[in-house]
Amino acid sequence: MSLLITPLFVGRIIDIMTREGRLRAPPGIGTTLALGITPGSDACRYGAAAAVDTERVAQARSAGFSASFRSPQANEPASASPIKVGPVRSTDDLMLGDLRAQAEAMVGPEALPRAEDGEPVFDEPWQGRAVAIAVETVAGLGVSWEAFRTLLIAAIDADPHRHYYESWLIALEDLVAANGLASPEQVDALRLVVAGYRTAEQQNDDLEVFPLPVDEATLLDVLSTVFEGHWHAIQFGTLIQGAAFEIRATGKPRLSMLDGYLTIDCGGSHLHLCIGEHHGDRGRPVSADLARRRRCAHAELQRLWIEGAPRSWMLRMFNGDGEQQLTVLLPNPFLTDEQRPLPVPDWSRLELWDNLRQRHLSLPPDPADRLGTEFVHG
Repeated sequence: MSLLITPLFVGRIIDIMTREGRLRAPPGIGTTLALGITPGSDACRYGAAAAVDTERVAQARSAGFSASFRSPQANEPASASPIKVGPVRSTDDLMLGDLRAQAEAMVGPEALPRAEDGEPVFDEPWQGRAVAIAVETVAGLGVSWEAFRTLLIAAIDADPHRHYYESWLIALEDLVAANGLASPEQVDALRLVVAGYRTAEQQNDDLEVFPLPVDEATLLDVLSTVFEGHWHAIQFGTLIQGAAFEIRATGKPRLSMLDGYLTIDCGGSHLHLCIGEHHGDRGRPVSADLARRRRCAHAELQRLWIEGAPRSWMLRMFNGDGEQQLTVLLPNPFLTDEQRPLPVPDWSRLELWDNLRQRHLSLPPDPADRLGTEFVHG
């Protein structure tokens, strides 16, 4: 499957190339992973959504938390060797201006969302940077905008429910691969470093987030794996300020789909999650806007770092309004199924976490998950 990336990932590749002198430094890309902004660059041109402090990048995805990128951690693999590529053409202002015009002139599903005044709309800073990096990467490669537009249309068609600007990121990855900026092996070497991002969420000041695809087939597979195969070892509910629901099933749940809703029947109780196309009853159809609000818009694997090591592992889902639909506390190597501390870590309890990462993110087991020695409360 396609690697889910962020501007951080593209920035990492271009940053390495720039330091090797293989590519002119696009004005919006600094020498750290944080993607700094310089005045007059395309990244700055696309508004305040892109021009933000590099240590406080609001990558919150409507999930209600404040995010900040951090420098590479101590667990960064040494295998992330420099990427060597052939020379590419430099860019100039005329070329960038022409590419910007072509980007803004796109029509159809690939067209940029616009406000009433006609200006492009970016709800979050990473969206503006995605557009800026696309423009400057196309220019740096010397390829046509049509080449990128074709990849963007394909990304949108592959998952119409994916966030519009996430399709830009998928197209950017495909552009990187198609033009030899990184081999599959080199991309693999970077995955453990850049597949997720570190953020602060309320009292959890070091949460690492790995976004998952949110198409119905993927979510159904994830939830079936979790609830049918590991029901005895998980707790689930919602975690919000002032309330934590940690529910356990007493038997293997039964799963069924109806009108986009997945029902997870635990016997004496059940829950409904909107994960697919939702239309409502024949006599009471649901508007497209309400269906969007109800459906899962963001799904994430998360691990909470405390005192230099992961201590908790989670699956979380949010609807189109950014409201939390579900949190699943995955099996913890420091705790029994009954949530009692183990005398020594049982790393086999990371099987579900490793399986989900491999199956849906193409990520291998991460040695960083095995840094801790005991459970620590957040």
